[in-house]
Amino acid sequence: MKCIGRPLKQTVAPFKSRFPWWGADLQTIRSSLYVEEGITETYRLAIPIDGDNKISVAVNDPSEPWTGKLLLLSHGMGGTEGSGYMRRTARYFLDRGWKVARLNMRGAGKSAETSAPPYHAGLTGDLSAVLTGLTECEPEADIFLMGFSLGGNLTLKYLAEGDVPENVKAAVSISAPIDLTAASAVLSKKRNALYVTYLVNQLKRDLKKAPSVMAPDALEKIRFIRELDDQLIAPSFSFKDRFDYYEQMSAGQFMHRIKTPTLAIHSEDDPWIPYETYLKAVKNDHPFVSILLTEAGGHVGFFGKGSKINWFIPVAYDYFISESATS
Repeated sequence: MKCIGRPLKQTVAPFKSRFPWWGADLQTIRSSLYVEEGITETYRLAIPIDGDNKISVAVNDPSEPWTGKLLLLSHGMGGTEGSGYMRRTARYFLDRGWKVARLNMRGAGKSAETSAPPYHAGLTGDLSAVLTGLTECEPEADIFLMGFSLGGNLTLKYLAEGDVPENVKAAVSISAPIDLTAASAVLSKKRNALYVTYLVNQLKRDLKKAPSVMAPDALEKIRFIRELDDQLIAPSFSFKDRFDYYEQMSAGQFMHRIKTPTLAIHSEDDPWIPYETYLKAVKNDHPFVSILLTEAGGHVGFFGKGSKINWFIPVAYDYFISESATS
């Protein structure tokens, strides 16, 4: 395990895979194999983003006395507020006195009722709008951000753009594709064919709810994420093509601009995202960004010895607490 950028204030126990989840692929698929109990929100927000579109955000009050802290979770590609990693993280923080908000990106989960897809890895305006809406409802809260996979890239890019309100105190990203071109190339390899099929089917699930966005016959022919990026994402958001989208929306090239305490967690054996993209993201003397690279963990996996939850959840909690003590 190695740390790049700003040294961590906390002590982090090295990640060690637990039986039977050995290897990157088993770590990666473990979440989808484990069905968990849902979380009923305390209240729900419908936050305007553009036109008639609104983002649906589930907000939960803690089971313990409130600490004054609120965690905003952003899901990955094909995910929703109900994704396993979102639920596990929410429960951990709720049990420790935090309020937790789980957003659904455009057209995903409950947002399908209030907004049209698609979403993409760099829609920072949506995240900004959600933060504004949360602040209006919880004006006394210190807000912390946590993004998974695509939601991690979104979070990092938002922070790098610099217009971050004072009540946002720190952030954590998990397995973020900070170089979308490199991630696309790795996902396109034959060894990842089953992953791609799964992700494409998840995205099709959301898109079928909005047939006006993409013709059903055209959608049916889609087999690869890169095809969706070329045929839907690029034209929907005025990119020249998928390569233009990747180039503009990859957070890695902007991470040196971040001025909010930020921890990026990534595994060297991630089967989707090459860890080398993190080695050049920030210099060792960066004053705000810490990059924690583990030898194992897969993609948003990190199921380790001695715990049923993802290793990164208590690591993120300890990071936020350590940053709160000095903010």
